Amino acid sequence: GSHPDTPEINLGGDFSGSIGVPDSLHDLAVEASSEDPDEEIVLFDYRWSRNGFHVPDLDGLQLVPASRLEPGQLWSVTVSANDPWGLSSSASQNVTIPNLPPVAFWAASPQPPIPGAMASFDASGSSDPDGEIVTWFWTIDGVGLAGQSVDVMLAGGVHTVSLTVIDDMGGSDTIENDVIFGSVITVSSLSASLDGSTVHLSWTGSSSEYNIYRSTSPITTVVGLTSMDATPAWGEPTPLDMEPVGVTSDTTWSETAPVATTLYYAVTTVIDGHEVVWIANGENMVSVNATAAADSIDTDPTGSPKLLAIPVAALLLLLGAAAIGITLFESRRRGA
Repeated sequence: GSHPDTPEINLGGDFSGSIGVPDSLHDLAVEASSEDPDEEIVLFDYRWSRNGFHVPDLDGLQLVPASRLEPGQLWSVTVSANDPWGLSSSASQNVTIPNLPPVAFWAASPQPPIPGAMASFDASGSSDPDGEIVTWFWTIDGVGLAGQSVDVMLAGGVHTVSLTVIDDMGGSDTIENDVIFGSVITVSSLSASLDGSTVHLSWTGSSSEYNIYRSTSPITTVVGLTSMDATPAWGEPTPLDMEPVGVTSDTTWSETAPVATTLYYAVTTVIDGHEVVWIANGENMVSVNATAAADSIDTDPTGSPKLLAIPVAALLLLLGAAAIGITLFESRRRGA
């Protein structure tokens, strides 16, 4: 008798009975065919190895269950074609299980985002079919940020948001969206005046609630540095988040000048429960020269406690500097 012909092998993923490009979500299956010159029945035997090592419990099986597969593994199968007389011939084939790329996805909260308010961009809806995502990298208006979610404050206009996710095997996916924000809803016609030792603020707005902030230097932020701000270089002033000095539902507010100097006030609006923290000089930030208030302020140490406001304010500034929420950038190498 003659040996059976060398088996022809088709090795790949089992997609409902058809063999395709393998992955770790589908069984790895082998199809074999061989002719016997003597027209005897040919029986096939299978022997599997993973990363060069024989896997005995799979001997004789035509497929490897998906639960045994991981991206990056090298599997090989040797198929023997045997006739009833013990004559045989064999052939081998191998395949590497490829990595399936992740799928990038993100959502904003609140939805829709409120221009000028803090918003959270969350990429936890991204997924990886055969592993896990290990790196999230954002580019928002050209600023690079890292992390599964990022907190940002964006003004009105068109913002370009790019998210790249990288999985544990280095596969990646990137999505880019243009997000269009409407105008920042803030107060207008904000003015400040001094009457004796009393500072009067008035403005125009349609919010149900306003927060008033005060400082002895120009106010650039009421939330400190956001993740979109460049970290100040050494020696540069750090923008401090201001303490609110009042909350009102009216469009006027007044207080006794706590110190006879130029005072700066910012007024923010609240939209759908979210504070619009955008600060624009001339719109919702104004200054008043309160040096003339010295004549009206009681400077007797045993009298009015107003002078205490100066060291307390200084203390708040110091505390603010320590408590600023600077977003920590996780420096991670990007996968290949």
